[in-house]
Amino acid sequence: MTDDSGQEYPISDGYAGQIQFSVPPEFDGYINIEYRVPWYWRAAEAVSLVSAFGLAAAVFRRKGMEKRQNGQERVAG
Repeated sequence: MTDDSGQEYPISDGYAGQIQFSVPPEFDGYINIEYRVPWYWRAAEAVSLVSAFGLAAAVFRRKGMEKRQNGQERVAG
């Protein structure tokens, strides 16, 4: 975390999982807070997306097979 002049401020744990930091009493400016998502979070998102596509494909494939089987039974019967 930095201010607009590049001065860094240490971050510590606060109450209920929040962060806290201190600035000098005479501070007048902006604070820049940057959050970088960990790589494994993005990997987990990719796994979830692939799983969702796989599940959707399985559902559509099953419905297609059921339609084909129902159509064949009518023709044969």
